[in-house]
Amino acid sequence: MAVSIHGNNGVITTNGSAGAPSFAAPDNDTGLYFGTNLIHASTDGTERLKIKSDGKIEIPTTGKLSLGMISPAAQFTVGTANGSRVIEIQGTDGVIRGYNRNNSAWAQIDFEAASYSFDIGGTERVKFHSDGRVWINSTTGASATELLRVENDANTSDDCRISVISGDAGQSVVLFGDTQSYNQGQIVYSHVDHSMRFHANAGNERLRINSAGTLRIKRAVSTSLGNDSIFLGIGDTENGTNVNRMIGFGYVATFGTSVYPASIGYTETDNSGNTKGALTFNTRNSTGATDAPVERLRIKSDGEVLIGTTADRPIAGQRFASNQGWGGSLQLEKANPSAGNNSVPFFAITAWNGANEQYTGGISFNRSNHNTQGTHGAVTTSQQLGNIAFNGSDGTNFIQGAEIFAIPEQTFATNDGPTALVFGTVPDGTSETRPQERLRIKSDGGMRLVKTGGNANFTISRNESVGTTDQPIGVIDFASNTAHTTQARLMGKTLGTSNVGGDLVVETRANGGSLDERFRITGSGRIDILGDGGNDGFSLSNAYGQAGLFGGMYYNGSSWVRDAISGRKGAGVVAYTGGHIAILTAPENSGTTATMTEKAKFTNDGELTVSNPDQSNDASLNVYKSAGDNANKAILRVGYDESNSFRIYRTRADATYYMEAGQSGAPISIRMNNGGSIGEKARIDPEGYVHMHKNAFCKMFLNSTGQYY
Repeated sequence: MAVSIHGNNGVITTNGSAGAPSFAAPDNDTGLYFGTNLIHASTDGTERLKIKSDGKIEIPTTGKLSLGMISPAAQFTVGTANGSRVIEIQGTDGVIRGYNRNNSAWAQIDFEAASYSFDIGGTERVKFHSDGRVWINSTTGASATELLRVENDANTSDDCRISVISGDAGQSVVLFGDTQSYNQGQIVYSHVDHSMRFHANAGNERLRINSAGTLRIKRAVSTSLGNDSIFLGIGDTENGTNVNRMIGFGYVATFGTSVYPASIGYTETDNSGNTKGALTFNTRNSTGATDAPVERLRIKSDGEVLIGTTADRPIAGQRFASNQGWGGSLQLEKANPSAGNNSVPFFAITAWNGANEQYTGGISFNRSNHNTQGTHGAVTTSQQLGNIAFNGSDGTNFIQGAEIFAIPEQTFATNDGPTALVFGTVPDGTSETRPQERLRIKSDGGMRLVKTGGNANFTISRNESVGTTDQPIGVIDFASNTAHTTQARLMGKTLGTSNVGGDLVVETRANGGSLDERFRITGSGRIDILGDGGNDGFSLSNAYGQAGLFGGMYYNGSSWVRDAISGRKGAGVVAYTGGHIAILTAPENSGTTATMTEKAKFTNDGELTVSNPDQSNDASLNVYKSAGDNANKAILRVGYDESNSFRIYRTRADATYYMEAGQSGAPISIRMNNGGSIGEKARIDPEGYVHMHKNAFCKMFLNSTGQYY
């Protein structure tokens, strides 16, 4: 080795090499050697260190640099002498790692061709890709657009969390932006009211879930029914016939496994084009965890409403059977009814109104004589205003049994709509299958009962056994004024206790008085008319003879009954089946028994008989004229007619008694019974002669001058 010593440059030597350094150790292959503007260090004949002219220090890949650690393993090591704490840089595989002997865990940064990662204990935890993607606890990603992937799936029960923590009065915010703004959307948690908020469209809040779990959706409102008025949309491009999109309600024991007991949603009925469907409401009537709800109500795409059925069945109505009619806008069914109050479909309208509320729930039928919705046209007499049909199945179709409808009585005018209410039924047999009008309540309040092929009849029945006599079983009241005070009444009453016999009773009300019985037709046919004071007046009966009119008594078919008030006697007139008329009297003025006695009789031959079997009283025929003009007379006539009659009378003018023969030329003969033979005893001829004789011998003759012969 040549060495030169210069005064200005110090020691100058040759460049040397790794195996023969310029400044060598005693082993000759370890030392320093030089190149142009380079300083090299070698050991065992191999280059270990290079100092370049730009100040860079290079260590060959096979070399290692260690600070504080003996026998390092990596190219660059910083650590303790015993290696309990170590930081290594390994250039050959692009790794920076640290080692903690206390937990025997390595932590490293691994630099690869298109990424670098952070590993702990030999397991990759974070990886940064050259395209900006970041994987946390993951070695695979879904796509190049998945910029952040976080996993924690070492165990099936492990959670994976990302924490965004702020002050107690602040907000934890995740921002979403684009090239226009970093704050186009947000996920915000407010630590003030503990609500979760979602922002969109330049950071405007659109959805909030408050601390109680209430969900609020915000957007601009609209009067249309298009997309600009949709606050919550369920569904997208998926479609299929009879597929459902539902919102569930109620308790679920295991979310995702247990079935919600109720739901509301959309059932797609036609998936052609842009599809159409129905809105359905579903509930279940059981408590099983997986029992699915059953559809209860459906609003179809055409607006019809089905309750209790999913089938839009044709119905009968307005004189059509179900195979000829139409579907109803509202269809209510009850499937498979069981025993109990819930076994049949009911439609109930209930209003809980206070005493001051005049109106309550109702059903309104409305009709306009115009085909344009919302446009009015006056209805005519051929257009029903509303119809309620009552139908039953004949085994094949629903057919009508009865109906109620309203029909105008004239074309409606402004605030003038006279209308009748009509009740119709279908008769027995197949000759007529449409309801026929039976009862009409007219606009003026009148009623018309109609029946074809027989007499119209109206039955009022008390639907129970009435075991007491004289009890009301049916009433028709006649009233006026707004309080509808009954002024007269027609009433049926029981007769006896067998629920067979009956009386018809008429009650009337005196002015300012009460309802009192005035007239009764008994079950036997007797007619009783009471007096003004409520006492028994007279009876008309066919039980005795053929027909009779009685006051204070009547014949009940077997005996005479007294019904007059105390102190009054009974009497009557009866027409016998033989054709004569008799006058009857009864002497009793108390008790319940009447003893009938015939006092006068008009025979079918025209005879008048007056009799009185009571020996203490006379039997007499009296003709009195106690008052009036003096020219008036009390007259008893016998003859063919008034001009050809024999008259006995008395005038008030002269208090004289007269006998007259009205027929011209007719004498007056006095005939008597003598020994069983009736013969003439006296005669007054028209000339005024009076003849008196016994048998054939004349006893006295008095002429017109008063001379005797």
